[in-house]
Amino acid sequence: MLAVAPAAAQTIRGPVLGYGWDETAARLRPILGIPGSALVGEGPEVGVELATAEVSPTQDFALALEAGSGAILELRLPAGEARPAPGSPGAARIFFSPAGAAAGLYYEDKRAVEILKGLPEAPVAGDRWEFDGPVTAAAISDQGQVLAATVDGSLLAGGRRIGSLGRASAMVFLPRSGDALVADQARSEILLLRDVFGAGERLVLAGEREGVERPMAVAGAGRRVLWVNAGSAIVNVLNLDGGPLERVPCTGVVAGLFPLRESGVFRLTAFSEEPLYLLEAAAGAPQILFVPAGRFGPRPPRQRARP
Repeated sequence: MLAVAPAAAQTIRGPVLGYGWDETAARLRPILGIPGSALVGEGPEVGVELATAEVSPTQDFALALEAGSGAILELRLPAGEARPAPGSPGAARIFFSPAGAAAGLYYEDKRAVEILKGLPEAPVAGDRWEFDGPVTAAAISDQGQVLAATVDGSLLAGGRRIGSLGRASAMVFLPRSGDALVADQARSEILLLRDVFGAGERLVLAGEREGVERPMAVAGAGRRVLWVNAGSAIVNVLNLDGGPLERVPCTGVVAGLFPLRESGVFRLTAFSEEPLYLLEAAAGAPQILFVPAGRFGPRPPRQRARP
């Protein structure tokens, strides 16, 4: 039986920048505070062992896989209350729409994506899409429509082929839009796909001349497009309104572009005993933000020294 941690005992007080999955500790971690002044918390006790979890862009819930069974769980944050969610067990990947209203569950063995809609209050199972080959990257719109790329280079939208790619490593829909960003690792290109489920238009935003080399992550921040090359410690920032390409160095290799609660703020590095690094890229000059090393939970009461 699924155990539920008492919500009152796990409440995290004060501002929370967002949450992320700590792979080493197999638990969610909150980033407490505000940009430029934050620390890593211990996170909620959900009462069940987890294999992995993906946090919604709204940062108020997550979808997780229970260790062992692979069952899909919805975790309400910050309390950590867990409840069963629709979807077949054993998903290899979970990905959210920009507003967190829909999610896709990718099953590697079946080469299929199942859709969940109505998140987080009333999740229901939606369509199921099957593909001829393994899916290298996928994204979902808030309406529950799926954009996917397969290992053979096919680009599919809503189940129909709309073009080809080298090998897509990442893709994401832009908020309140049918437009999507795609990182093509084989061709070293960053693409903007406009009106994906309509007439469609493909624009190459950046290529090898702009320093794109095996990109592994891509994201949007207002009128800016961000990408990271595989094995790189630099975040590339392109302004769609013009201006020079900005290259923002980070201490250590960037693990991905993980959005946090505040628009344009991303976690760059994985949770570890090393410092955590964030990027603030919504407005002004993009800057790296430092979060102290180590994991921080509630401090025990200070003991008085004996006379």
